[in-house]
Amino acid sequence: MNRDSLAPVGCAAVVALFVILFAMSAIAQANGHYAEARALFRAALTVAIGGPLVVGAVLGVQVWLYRGRIDQAQQDLIQRAERLRREREQARARAAAATPPAAVPRAPTIQGKTAPIVGQAGSSTSADRVVTPAAIRAEKDLKECPVCQTRIFQAEQIVSCPVCRATHHKDCWEYNGGCAVFGCKARL
Repeated sequence: MNRDSLAPVGCAAVVALFVILFAMSAIAQANGHYAEARALFRAALTVAIGGPLVVGAVLGVQVWLYRGRIDQAQQDLIQRAERLRREREQARARAAAATPPAAVPRAPTIQGKTAPIVGQAGSSTSADRVVTPAAIRAEKDLKECPVCQTRIFQAEQIVSCPVCRATHHKDCWEYNGGCAVFGCKARL
């Protein structure tokens, strides 16, 4: 028997048994068998009160047993998302290792002194990192995947939702079965 059909079948059985016992009680009373009619009526009331309790207890046990499967499915989903995140980070690290490091521009000097670096607060002489307005703008332009909540870099494969234009990692789009934006109709 299917777990979803257990409640309707159990309730129908309780109602059918109650109707049968109640009808037998009425027939016994009509024939003058009052003691038998009283016993059948008590049995009908017992079924009417105890039947739903039994069906509820059986359904509670079924839900409790099924809960373990739901917990395992959630754990599997979390592990898969974590594995995808680790794989993406490893791919980024490999891509970063494969590209040669860019030459770091030196800060301009004015009469033998280092000029302040544009966009770097609190440091006027450091030439380790030059932050330009273009670099700040490029960092802000990176989109965030709504599935894994990580930034989408330019070298990664992306999918843009045809409905809401949200940008996803390609593997996150496939993993989620479509767009992850709440209310978007683009689901596979």
